[in-house]
Amino acid sequence: MADPAECGAIADALLAAGQLHIDLARPLRARVHAGEFRVLRVGEPVEAQVALLRLIPGNPQVLVRAGSPSAARRLLEALPRDRGFELWAFDPWTADLAGEALQAEFVERRWYHVVSSAAFRPFNPSAARKLTGEDASLVSRFPNDYARRLFDMEMEYPYGLQMFGVVQGDELLSFAAASPKEHVPEVIWVTTSEPYRRQGHGKAVVSRAVAEKLAAGASMVHYSGVAEGNAASMRLCRSIGFEPVGCATVYSCPPLGA
Repeated sequence: MADPAECGAIADALLAAGQLHIDLARPLRARVHAGEFRVLRVGEPVEAQVALLRLIPGNPQVLVRAGSPSAARRLLEALPRDRGFELWAFDPWTADLAGEALQAEFVERRWYHVVSSAAFRPFNPSAARKLTGEDASLVSRFPNDYARRLFDMEMEYPYGLQMFGVVQGDELLSFAAASPKEHVPEVIWVTTSEPYRRQGHGKAVVSRAVAEKLAAGASMVHYSGVAEGNAASMRLCRSIGFEPVGCATVYSCPPLGA
């Protein structure tokens, strides 16, 4: 995992607990407190103007929510430009202004979903199980780099991610990661090995992750941003009861002068 000090040139203070509310990304509040995010800029009121840096090795993500066009412009103008980053705009004004203000290139839109215990329609959750440190060899052979990195980071720097998999023999077919149980529950990554797609394994592993969260007392579970063009993931989450609650517009922002 990247040392948070590497991001010190961009962000230098953690947001205190209890000060952040983002309509379409409620899990952010707890994850800021846990240290996964650092503050770039906070306006007044804090509910309407905030920019955060997500500590992702090699791919910094800046998440912005503004409550007005003028707030969006102020936030964008205040962002440091000494390195490139990925901008996630959670409001229409930031989304409209980012291209011109940051010389940014549109990447995609990502939809956020939520499911309640009443709406949840699980699909074969017993086909999946929790993954632990004893599954390191199994995960190391899984053909998805980000899934392997998530697992390795959790093993080396325990954050509390819960990871699930559909396993047959000595092969991991499908993988899902969910946010720590003390946070707002969120499924943050799902992927299935290419030869085993369209066989229900992804749906089963997400069902297991959601079932675990609901059984632990959560009233609802979030599903992290699904790319607008990812029809398979859209069908998966909606088939088990998730409903869309909004989207983030994603831009690639080069360093100033690049």
